[in-house]
Amino acid sequence: MLLKHLNGKCQLILIFTVFFVSFSTFAKAGKQIKVLIVDGYGNHDWSYSTECIKSLLLNSGLCRADVTTAPAVGAPGYDRWQPAFDKYDVIVQNTNSIGNGNYWPEKVQADFEKYMKNGGGMLVFHSANNAFGEWGEYNRMIGLGWRKPEEGYAIEIRDGKMVKIPPGVGDRTRHGPRKTITVELLKKHPINKGYPKKWLTPDIELYTYARGPAEDLEVLSYTYDEKTGKNWPVDWVIRYGKGRVYNATYGHIWHDLREPQGIQCVGFQTSFLRAVQWLANGKVTYEVPADFPTETNISLRPFELVYLQEDGWKDLFNGEDLDGWAVKCLPADRDKVFWKVNDGMIECDSIGRGDHHYVWLMTEDEFDDFELRMEFQIFKSSTGNSGVQFRSRYDDSASAPSGGWLNGPQVDIHPPMPLRAGLIYDETQDVKRWIYPSLENAKMVAEKAPKPAHETELVYADNDPDAWNTMELDCDGMKIETFVNGRRVTDFDATGVLDDETHHTRNVGTRGKIALQLHSKSQLLIRFKNLRIRKKNSLSRHRRF
Repeated sequence: MLLKHLNGKCQLILIFTVFFVSFSTFAKAGKQIKVLIVDGYGNHDWSYSTECIKSLLLNSGLCRADVTTAPAVGAPGYDRWQPAFDKYDVIVQNTNSIGNGNYWPEKVQADFEKYMKNGGGMLVFHSANNAFGEWGEYNRMIGLGWRKPEEGYAIEIRDGKMVKIPPGVGDRTRHGPRKTITVELLKKHPINKGYPKKWLTPDIELYTYARGPAEDLEVLSYTYDEKTGKNWPVDWVIRYGKGRVYNATYGHIWHDLREPQGIQCVGFQTSFLRAVQWLANGKVTYEVPADFPTETNISLRPFELVYLQEDGWKDLFNGEDLDGWAVKCLPADRDKVFWKVNDGMIECDSIGRGDHHYVWLMTEDEFDDFELRMEFQIFKSSTGNSGVQFRSRYDDSASAPSGGWLNGPQVDIHPPMPLRAGLIYDETQDVKRWIYPSLENAKMVAEKAPKPAHETELVYADNDPDAWNTMELDCDGMKIETFVNGRRVTDFDATGVLDDETHHTRNVGTRGKIALQLHSKSQLLIRFKNLRIRKKNSLSRHRRF
């Protein structure tokens, strides 16, 4: 048994041995399926969705996976972007043009149509069925999508049969709040062979009046909608020429949550991988797992994201020593060893030693726009304060406070007060106040903290060595986001704050070092591991197509 902290909730989850061997026991010997994920834009969190998609594919042992990012219309490289679709067995479509006016170049559209007609496979990932309403052949490929009433047929399930609703009759495509639904089988198919007649899936959007040409389409499963009083498709398959398409409303990933329950669902994961197999060659060997959900119980299986160099990820800590890091502190504290490596973790231990000023462990490298992810371990018996500074620089000039100071913003970690985790305090001289939320001084006023901060729950390792928390920091220009245990805490536009004259003078706020903090006089025990970083400009990973 393993205690995990997921999406703000502590859950006791039985992790099957098969999970830790990356599902490889399900993968039959043979040639791996070659998958290309196409992303680039959308109103959902398409970049993080791609991470989840690729991780599920690679962890299965069934697939190889590349990624190509479609440039926005008019962006550099738009006219040169030309994916080699015919090198792949399956294309996972993860772009959505709603609200952004983007579309694939005409040559790419023509190449994709040819690929599909000649026997290609496409998995339409969630909001990709919202895309490209003006592209007639794409509408034929997906069968049903997010469309206006006059833009095609809708399909309802009535008395166990598909019934077409003509264009103009009924409503436009809609969905209500995400919720747990009962999925019911309609048609037996290699993808769902061995499934129960009904099962529960959580955190899903129920689409009503999805519309399109609805040609050569078979609905595999459906669910009931109380508001319309009708049964609507959940997933369906389409024949397009010699090609195959799988389309489903599974897989919703919004900007405010990491690894939501909808993609932890064993039912979704199973259907996703079995659909990829079927799209590739019409055969399915991935077994229905013993923990598949039932009519009365949901089943969740958290999965590990895959961090690859080819995707731009770099280990910020090598797990052995502090190579690439330097301790910054006042001269009086230089011989006091607070930061060290212990059993593959960075540990700060000042318990019983509160006679110190601020002591930072700072990277040698500098960063501007990046994604940083890490795990941290805290203890209720430790009342000290810590945090992660970013875009910061150490000042040991004569004007520095007390002879040495690390200027720049900091993501706070304060074990006694969980709501502070993920909020941003500015340590810069002449500032020294909370900037998210914006407060006048250093005192946190709980009623001013954003709602997600009040929902933050931390796990403590006093009696559980496996209790770790996760933190993510995403800096993209002046947009700053933080996530704690999978839930977004900070969504901050720092324009006029971190790029003002004060920060410009100190040369911080837009670029600088990353540092772990030991607060002055704190008696702190805290550990960090799995520190990984990716520069934003490295998102060109696998963009050779």
